Amino acid sequence: MKSDIDVMCLFRLVNVSEERTDYSFLIPNNFVMGTDDCKPCFTQLKGYSCFYDALVTWLSTPYGQELRFESGRGNTTTYAFRIVQNVIDRPLLQTNIHRNAPKASGGVGILLSNWLLKYFNVSVIDKTFEGILGVKFENTSKDLEFILYSCYLPPENSSRGRDAQSFLAHLLTQIYMHSDCVNILLVGDFNARIGSLSETLNQIDNIPKRIAIDNSINQHGHEFIDFLNEAKFCVLNGRFAENDNFTSISRKGKAVVDYFCVPHDSLSNYDNFKVLPIQSIVDMHKLQPLIGERSKLPDHSVITCHLKLMITDLIDEAQPIDPLFNRTRYRLDRIPGDFMSSELRRLAITQVKGACPFKG
Repeated sequence: MKSDIDVMCLFRLVNVSEERTDYSFLIPNNFVMGTDDCKPCFTQLKGYSCFYDALVTWLSTPYGQELRFESGRGNTTTYAFRIVQNVIDRPLLQTNIHRNAPKASGGVGILLSNWLLKYFNVSVIDKTFEGILGVKFENTSKDLEFILYSCYLPPENSSRGRDAQSFLAHLLTQIYMHSDCVNILLVGDFNARIGSLSETLNQIDNIPKRIAIDNSINQHGHEFIDFLNEAKFCVLNGRFAENDNFTSISRKGKAVVDYFCVPHDSLSNYDNFKVLPIQSIVDMHKLQPLIGERSKLPDHSVITCHLKLMITDLIDEAQPIDPLFNRTRYRLDRIPGDFMSSELRRLAITQVKGACPFKG
């Protein structure tokens, strides 16, 4: 059947080796599923030498539709791909993925409970950068608001993870542009291992010390720590030791790469932080009978926390306080010498200036 938009389909190589490899192919909107005349729709695959000038056919199997490439240039190998999953439209969340990307990965999304929509006006405030989705929750009658960013930074050895600075600079720009919001929450997979590196200034920031359970550090971790210091944010991981755990558990090992990040000033608004490995959720709710023999549990844990929102009373009957006795005092002698001079902050400020509607 025809589609009105280009979509991504996830295919699995099923007949070359026992190891399964997933590929994401763009299916153009003029493509008719199940027809033999589909070769023009797969010109994106010419980057793969084994698919170049290949004869493309469809085959219905008991397991679903299979896409087969009978490669040319003297190589008679037939590669069979089976549709595993239809992925949401490319223009929304996958605008910058290369057409020859060998594996579908990443992507961000936010699922909401219906009750939230009864109390908050929900609006998307940012989806301009690959791997970042910002949503604002606002209740004007109660003077309540918070902003949630769902984030995915690809691994540093990935072709899409080599520019972590631009990714983090965009997040820093968003924080600057919405600095009037007290509760900004960054959540997601940053593929950053920060070990025991500190994202706070011990002599200045009055933040509880973080206890690290993953002592490894990678390049993403260093850049992530720089970003947190610039943004005056801290991670919740490691500050609630009772329910802390590794966020990635697989055959490769254990790691902490997924984080909840909040501003220093609003840290006290968050509690009951938990990291729940998927296996523990399955055991807790006795879900084993629902898991198929060929199914594989996700290797990333579920992270939860509670956000306490304070309702502002619109009528303040308190006696006014003399501003001379309530003036904020600052320790200017403790300002770091490199304040506002980092490359990450410079990029963020440049982006803010570019987004400003006023010229001057």
